[in-house]
Amino acid sequence: MDDEIRPKALMIPFDKFVILDILPPEQYKNTITKMRRYVEHGEEPDGLEPLEQMAFEALRPFMDENIKTYQRSVLSHRESGCKGGRPKKTEKNQMVIAENREKPNGFPEKPAETKCTPKYKGQSTKYKVQSSSTIVDSDTRADARDDLTTTIVFEEFRDRIGKLSETGKKELPVYVERLGADLVTEIIRKCEDLGGHSWAYVRKALAEAARQGCTSVEEYRKTNPIGAGRDKLVTRPPEDAAKAPDFLKNAANRRPLRKKGEAKSA
Repeated sequence: MDDEIRPKALMIPFDKFVILDILPPEQYKNTITKMRRYVEHGEEPDGLEPLEQMAFEALRPFMDENIKTYQRSVLSHRESGCKGGRPKKTEKNQMVIAENREKPNGFPEKPAETKCTPKYKGQSTKYKVQSSSTIVDSDTRADARDDLTTTIVFEEFRDRIGKLSETGKKELPVYVERLGADLVTEIIRKCEDLGGHSWAYVRKALAEAARQGCTSVEEYRKTNPIGAGRDKLVTRPPEDAAKAPDFLKNAANRRPLRKKGEAKSA
């Protein structure tokens, strides 16, 4: 029964956008679409990129709680409706309403005004609302985004390569800042395909990408295609090849190799 009750909107607090803002525009749109379908129809996401999946899973607990809160509200209203709903207006309850309008706070005299100083400029002292959202300045938001981005790359490294050494924990954020999270993630994937299982292996690939001046995943894939380095053809300069002896010369006149003690063939 509860599964049929779905929210009518996708609610995302502003502080949760720190997670989504690290995604490129196309991945940002795809993640929001998957979130909408999950809240509206209960569809599990499929075909998400690793960064998209991590962002979705980070917001899944909030979406689940939003769905449960909406369902509790709907069921509560239904239960109230089964009891008869709002009582009809009578002369007695209207007198109570009129009395409450004259003394809305329930005290015989007007309460004294608060003397506390607002914490933020322009903040009203009349209401104090507590929320899970946190007010942060632009610098704090930027630091939070950087920390989240680095954490996502760390998780990608652990999932594909293995445990990250203490040296790697210090050096990897530097490459993330220099090359970008998407490019670093792509290099980690390629290192996994090539059989690399250490930070030294990944660091060498990151340094090579930085030396080549790669700034995007597409550029890196062009300069370092899949399989590059595995079956790389080794050639020598033409002048050295000309000086090399021809090992096939007079091959027909050479004595065939025989094991010691083997009889000669007829």
